Amino acid sequence: MISANGIEPGTVGFEHFLQLPVADSLAALDETATFQNRSVLLSDPSELGLRPYSFASLVQRLNTAGELYKTLTDDEDTIG
Repeated sequence: MISANGIEPGTVGFEHFLQLPVADSLAALDETATFQNRSVLLSDPSELGLRPYSFASLVQRLNTAGELYKTLTDDEDTIG
C-alpha cells in the first residue's frame, strides 16, 4: 500500500487512515457467529481453547521474558 508510507521515516501517510474504514468493513465477521462465540465464551471457555490462568504465573512468565530480553540485549552490546 503506497499510502502507508509517510514523509518522515517511521510514519504513515494521511491516505492510510482514510482507507482503514474500508478495509475494516471488508473483514467484518458474521454477527451471528460472533454472538454464538460470546455465549460459548461466557459458559465454557475451554471449548474455544482458552485455559484458566493465575496472576502469579502470568507475572512469572513476564519476569522470565524480561530476563531473557535483557540477556539478549546485553549479549548484542558485548558483540559490537
